Amino acid sequence: MKIKYFLIAFFIVLIPIAVVANEIKYQDEPTKEAANLVTKYALSDDNAERDNYLKQLEEMAEKNPSNNNVRNMYANILLAERKYFLGLHQLQLINKETPKPGSKLTECMLLERTGKDAGDCYREAVSLFEKNNENDDNYVMALYLSNNPKFEAKKNELMKKGKLENEGENIFSLNRNELINSIFP
Repeated sequence: MKIKYFLIAFFIVLIPIAVVANEIKYQDEPTKEAANLVTKYALSDDNAERDNYLKQLEEMAEKNPSNNNVRNMYANILLAERKYFLGLHQLQLINKETPKPGSKLTECMLLERTGKDAGDCYREAVSLFEKNNENDDNYVMALYLSNNPKFEAKKNELMKKGKLENEGENIFSLNRNELINSIFP
């Protein structure tokens, strides 16, 4: 049940939509179809149905390789299902063409979670955050995981501004493996 709420919340946040006159408008038809599959997946209690929806999302991602909305939805379900290698592959495809800081950070954490060296990836994520002037908790996470000397100063700066709560600060008291395993168990 927890996964359902997580997926529904993730679905609402990640799908680029415009609400016009109480009607949802999607960027394109594949995004709309994928969003419907994600909703069905999230609401289903039947494993066979869920597997079928996941398979349909996989086929949509293959059929629409340049549609990052579809690929993101597919990747998010893979990650929620702890299919980390498959989710990582989808994120790498997305980030190859249009890297975004948060997505790149997720890719880096998955690289590390799957036992691969992620040092260069974290440095690239930090660079993307800085290039986009994103100074948030994800940026601080990237600094922490890249062993960047700016970490403490940026963490303290966010705390003073009230943008990093105690629970955010506590996560940085975990060692690398504990932190990554808490996000990707």
